[in-house]
Amino acid sequence: MVINFLVVNLLNDPLFRFKMEHVFVQSNQIITPEIFLGLESLLQVYYQIFKNDCEKCLPPVLIVKESMLDVRINPEDECTRERLGMESVREYHKLLGKTFHDGAEYFLLDGNHRAVAAALCHKSLSSMIIETEKDIKTLRRLAQHGEIFNLPSVINHPFREISKDYKSAMIDYFQQCFSHNHSPQRILRGFSLKERVSYLARNDELPGYMKRRFLRY
Repeated sequence: MVINFLVVNLLNDPLFRFKMEHVFVQSNQIITPEIFLGLESLLQVYYQIFKNDCEKCLPPVLIVKESMLDVRINPEDECTRERLGMESVREYHKLLGKTFHDGAEYFLLDGNHRAVAAALCHKSLSSMIIETEKDIKTLRRLAQHGEIFNLPSVINHPFREISKDYKSAMIDYFQQCFSHNHSPQRILRGFSLKERVSYLARNDELPGYMKRRFLRY
């Protein structure tokens, strides 16, 4: 019997006083900002956890909704619209349209290896949706107490120190992930988690035993 220590502690911790939305997402619902694996040894650990149905001991990954990245439906984002300029805004909307496709509605901020391991085992992914700066403050406190893993850099700083609100920081991060001037290992259109793992399996970028399990089901 697996006891869900970390997640129970996270959801019941007094620090978790701002209610954050906790969801289970399918691999076709979430967009990842990269295609390659990174540290394979870490994936091997998470793969064994999901394969043996022990994933309840893991904290959720961190995601944002597509709507959080859309400057059109956030009236507060006037400053972002002005900063980007009209031509850039149009290009940005094209990028959103290309990236969020076929039912995808979330963007992965943290939990790369956990997400891939869940998809390899055809399991839904426990996820926490970040929607406000209050959520970020809560996550920082939880990270300090060891209830969640390290926070991604985009939310691991006080926004007021750089004169940027949470939504603007998210939009800048999203643009950077798919920028033509970014690392050549990045992609110019988002892959859903399902597409990403399928790509890795087809191109022999996974250990054989992971590939065989993924393709068998």
